[in-house]
Amino acid sequence: MRLKILFSVVAPILALVISGLSWAQCPDDPVDLGICDTLNVEAWARTDTCFGGDCAKPGYKINNPGSLFPCWLYVSLFVTHDSNTFWWEGGSRWVQDSIIGLVVPLAFWCQPTGPADSLMLPTYFNNKNLNSASSSFPRSMFRHMVDENGDTTYNRFVLMYEAGYDNWSINTATGSDADTISSLGDSGRAFLSAIITSGGSQRWYEGSKVLLATFTFKVTDSMHVDLDSTFWPPGANFSLTRYDAINYVPRDNMPNTIWVGSPRVEVTSPNGGEVWLVGETHNITWFSENFTGDSVKLEFSTDAGTNWMPIINKTPNDGVHPWLIPDSISTQCRVKVSDPVDGIPYDISDSNFTITREPDFTIDALPDTQWVKQGDSVKFEVILTSLYGFNSPCTLTVTGLPLLTTGRIDSSVITPTDTSILTIDTDSLTPIGVYPIIIKGTQKTKQVPHVEHSIQRWLIVVSALNFKPNLSVPESVLVYAGLTANFAVIATDPDTIDTLTITKQGVGEFNCPPRISPNVCHFWWPTEDADTLNSPYQVIFVVNDGRDSTDTGVVRITVRPYHIPPSVVEGDANGDGLVNIADIVFLISYLFGYGPPPNPPAAGDVNGDCFIGISDIAWLVNYLWVYGPPPQIRCLPGDVNYDGSVNLLDVYYFINYLLFNGPPPVSMRSTDVNADCFINVVDLVYEINYLMRGGPAPQPGCVAPRPAPAVSPAIVEMGLSNLKYNQKSRVTELPVYANFDVPVAGVALSVTWDPEKLSFMDPVLTPRTEGLGLYYNLKRDQLTIGMIDISGAHVIQPGTGPILTLRFVPEDRTKVDLRSIQIEKATFVNTKAQELLLKMAK
Repeated sequence: MRLKILFSVVAPILALVISGLSWAQCPDDPVDLGICDTLNVEAWARTDTCFGGDCAKPGYKINNPGSLFPCWLYVSLFVTHDSNTFWWEGGSRWVQDSIIGLVVPLAFWCQPTGPADSLMLPTYFNNKNLNSASSSFPRSMFRHMVDENGDTTYNRFVLMYEAGYDNWSINTATGSDADTISSLGDSGRAFLSAIITSGGSQRWYEGSKVLLATFTFKVTDSMHVDLDSTFWPPGANFSLTRYDAINYVPRDNMPNTIWVGSPRVEVTSPNGGEVWLVGETHNITWFSENFTGDSVKLEFSTDAGTNWMPIINKTPNDGVHPWLIPDSISTQCRVKVSDPVDGIPYDISDSNFTITREPDFTIDALPDTQWVKQGDSVKFEVILTSLYGFNSPCTLTVTGLPLLTTGRIDSSVITPTDTSILTIDTDSLTPIGVYPIIIKGTQKTKQVPHVEHSIQRWLIVVSALNFKPNLSVPESVLVYAGLTANFAVIATDPDTIDTLTITKQGVGEFNCPPRISPNVCHFWWPTEDADTLNSPYQVIFVVNDGRDSTDTGVVRITVRPYHIPPSVVEGDANGDGLVNIADIVFLISYLFGYGPPPNPPAAGDVNGDCFIGISDIAWLVNYLWVYGPPPQIRCLPGDVNYDGSVNLLDVYYFINYLLFNGPPPVSMRSTDVNADCFINVVDLVYEINYLMRGGPAPQPGCVAPRPAPAVSPAIVEMGLSNLKYNQKSRVTELPVYANFDVPVAGVALSVTWDPEKLSFMDPVLTPRTEGLGLYYNLKRDQLTIGMIDISGAHVIQPGTGPILTLRFVPEDRTKVDLRSIQIEKATFVNTKAQELLLKMAK
């Protein structure tokens, strides 16, 4: 007997184990046996939008997304329930876990896109009629059920269960005839309850997503429709009732938002305000509604959406993509998600986010060099600047100070962007010298590794004794009447903290404000014919350091009459009737000094190319010392009679030559004024138009070509190198480099600058050019330079590197702008006096 009772208890349990059922309980509610029961509230799966037309009539169509309003939105309630056997104490027997009653109170509202949009739940289309024979059954929430005769005409979804639907008591309450929601913040309610009223055998058995009911909403325009469970007074909460009359709350997918409208995507991250660091990985997230594409395209912008760069052209439309943040620093970043096929739909981050680097800071100290006398003090201003949001306190320290010297920082712990003053106190016995000091800023927090930056500055300790300043001026200057005498006046002082004031006595103009060493100023004097009467002149310059130490410089200026004898033979530039080294010196003085032009000016055209330049000097050097060709017939376009001028006499000479068998022109290149390689009446008309009617100027012709090509096929590349600053002299140096593959015999440069920002000093040669002669004319805002060995013994060998060093003193060394220094013209000639092709590098 005992065995029979034991077997009767164990058998159901064994059946449960064998059949795969268990005694596990839903963790949300222990009363809910087995897996958790669930209520899913979903839009009808066959469409992502609405139905157009009258839902009471067959044949109404599925609406294209957002194309027809008002429309009908169907929202279905699906119940998932498992069946477990349990011992019912009240019934003293084993029963199946099943639903015998349910309560579903719902709230609904909308997020309209326009002021007149509304959401409606009409009672007429949401009745509780369970009788398929009734005329209102197609508008019932339960129209998916079969009728008593098994007719499945209205069985458009799945069966709730096979029979006995009329044993359920259904109650719906929707307020008035229709709950209408027309503005954000309003809400409506719907109440559905069901319970077995007879028989006791009709229960909700096991099933996955079995359809309970379908609500029909009327939607007037694109909008989000939101649904959630609610409380229905006086005491109705969302719940299910078990067979043994015990209630429990199932799981659900609410609140649920349904989009009614065109397909769309929406970026959720980054959506504005984020700060993402370069090198980190962050998820780009988005969601899509009514968009069934299997992939999306991701892009980002650093200018608030003006231009876009690809992240990935195609990634699964699963709502998330890990992004390795690129090194594209900006505070105006946005992300775009779009259909990779045609770009629609798409969405962009609502506002800007930031891509930045790890927080950091920079350190600076002004000035970069301080001069101090033994026993005195000087100050540096230390500046910290925040990068990428750095805001940690930093400790300032200084190292590298000379003996018997201390450094005091008025605030040793500062936070960017703060400043602090470093005061350096020297002793009367501090050793004289130049000391590189290191000013360091170290993050004070315990973060590891510490953020640390340093900067090098210079401390120059000079003697406490007062040194005498030095004035540098030329001993003598030769200038021809009508031309301008121009030269630099340079004052220096070992005590570079002294202010140097330079004054002048005598002729000329001299504007020189007081400055610390070096003080570079310019003297200029435009001369006249009358100035030759009292020549020579004496100009006295005096520099004062402000502490009763001075230096004096005297310049002897000779003004000669502007009379150069006319040249009588090609190559005779100075008009003495000979062709020798004096002509080379004369042309150098004319091109790169203060000398007068040849008489006539065209007499300086030694190589016959119609221009006067460094190539003419190289031609003369070759002719005199290297067995080069003799000077060529000089060229002055339009000078038909070869007298060094272009006037009506050339027209008469031309007419006599063309029409009356007069003597031919000496320079055919000067006569072919229209450069068409023929000498005829066209050139005569061209010359007359120029002289009488303001026509174009005569051009260098191409008749009687020169014995050698004017331009060498070789190329020279030149440009300016990096600035170099001499801490001790306070002079900034700017190397001029040139790269070429053939020997270069001569170089001519013309350099201009802004005299308000820079004061130029004498240029110096480099090891590549130390064998050449250096000639220059230094004016207030232009430097004309020539480099050539007048003996022809030295050239610049092929290669690369600097050929000249420009030197200047800026008014403010921290604000030197190289764009204010321009090489206006550069000419390089080879050993055959041919110009090289020039390529200027940026």
